Amino acid sequence: MPEGIRHLTRAIAQVPHAGWLRAWRANAERAVGDHAAALKDFGAAVRLQPFYHRSFVWRGGLLRKLGRCAESRADLDRALAMDPHYSLTY
Repeated sequence: MPEGIRHLTRAIAQVPHAGWLRAWRANAERAVGDHAAALKDFGAAVRLQPFYHRSFVWRGGLLRKLGRCAESRADLDRALAMDPHYSLTY
């Protein structure tokens, strides 16, 4: 397990209700190619903190990469509605 993911996992154990921590771990998992774990963590992130737009942007990007375009578009549209100035949404 990469060191960054290990640190995020420890942080999540300390603050399990912090959706943003799960989103960051999911993004790290995505970066190392663990797409199943990333999707699971992104799902937890949006359930715990549905207002954290980065969860939707990052999950939308992963879903697009996986060819799940309709789901990707829904996530990116939601993120754009939450924060139209976050440039990674475009």
